[in-house]
Amino acid sequence: MAIRLVVTFTAAAGRGAELAKALEKRAAECRKEPGCEQFDVFQGATHSDHVVLLERWADQAALDAHAKLNKT
Repeated sequence: MAIRLVVTFTAAAGRGAELAKALEKRAAECRKEPGCEQFDVFQGATHSDHVVLLERWADQAALDAHAKLNKT
């Protein structure tokens, strides 16, 4: 069964675009991981310091492997 994650961040005032850009760079790497079906970054239209990650993993094993790779 696919696993969906919705991760929200609130950047420091006025730094939402900077955070979104940094996360997009990382998201591009994550999209290449086995079992990654979606890894997208969205910045709020009305609250530009709000940033959201939408992730979809094929199964729990894929998410666990992703978590192991990102324990730094």
